[in-house]
Amino acid sequence: MWCRCEANGAQDRSILAVFDDPSTGSTKQMCCRRVFLKGLILLFLGCAGDAQPQQPAPPVLVEQAETASLEDTARQVLGPPKVNIFYMRHAQSVPNAIKERAGKKNTMAQMKALLQSALTLDPSLSEKGIKACKQLHQKINDGTLPGWPKQIHLVLSSALWRAIATSAIIFPAQRIYPFPFLKEKSPGLDNWVSDIPTQGKKWTALKEKVPAGLGAVDYQFVRNKDHKEKFTEAAAKKASLSECLKLLGKHLEDLVDLQQAEVNIVLTAHSIFLLEELLAAPTALAGKEKRVKPHNNGIVKVSYDYDAVMKTLTPRATLRSFHDNTNNDADACMVFDGAPLLELG
Repeated sequence: MWCRCEANGAQDRSILAVFDDPSTGSTKQMCCRRVFLKGLILLFLGCAGDAQPQQPAPPVLVEQAETASLEDTARQVLGPPKVNIFYMRHAQSVPNAIKERAGKKNTMAQMKALLQSALTLDPSLSEKGIKACKQLHQKINDGTLPGWPKQIHLVLSSALWRAIATSAIIFPAQRIYPFPFLKEKSPGLDNWVSDIPTQGKKWTALKEKVPAGLGAVDYQFVRNKDHKEKFTEAAAKKASLSECLKLLGKHLEDLVDLQQAEVNIVLTAHSIFLLEELLAAPTALAGKEKRVKPHNNGIVKVSYDYDAVMKTLTPRATLRSFHDNTNNDADACMVFDGAPLLELG
């Protein structure tokens, strides 16, 4: 860099030229010193001007970091969350309503009702069933269903339409996942799934009857890869709670945030399935002589331990029934107030 100085009113050579000339006098040396000192001062001021004062991190960021660290530490100590599954039977379907109207004492009428039900492919909910779902939705929203959690994190359903419709009405803000291995175990066309486009038309028709809206249906676990409008065999023909739980354990961390103390899941299925796969299981109702299948909208809670490494769900010892709707009417339900129906071990 070339700098110029003035001595005795005369303009002189650059500082570099002064250093190169051995005959330089004291005046030029003084000028050189002035320029050198001035350069140092300017250099110091320039560096000071460029430097930005370091601001301390906002306290809120530090607090958030500390909180996150505490949560991570707590999760490492406590391990994966407890998983609560609320098993629910679907609301009253059209075949259920036909059987109810036939009455239990009229044998011929019952036989006719059974035949009519068996010939109805993948039936819809009755008007009474739709009303009961709306009422149960309101109870859950109002917080007046004893023992019900504040938040549901995941809703699963059988691929049969009456179970999907039940879930969609009660949980309109949730995404409903039809899940494999939840088919009803009794014979008849009423327990055969239709195709996905047909269920789409039923969803549209049902939406007109439910102003509050319906939960969206996500078929990713049951859609046939080769025939997109069809269901997989596991969803259409197989019934196994153990296989269902294996699949759920495998995908749980993809569906739910596991960084919490408890995860609450609703699983909507069918009476015979729940009776044989859940309520009649020796580990669930050991010593119980009478095993009654759940009524429409009946709910049973079972808690599980989740192994994040093996991705498995292991049931705990308690089986509880929160809501047993004996009259297909959510306002006339029997509730156990969260008290254990049966304690094991």
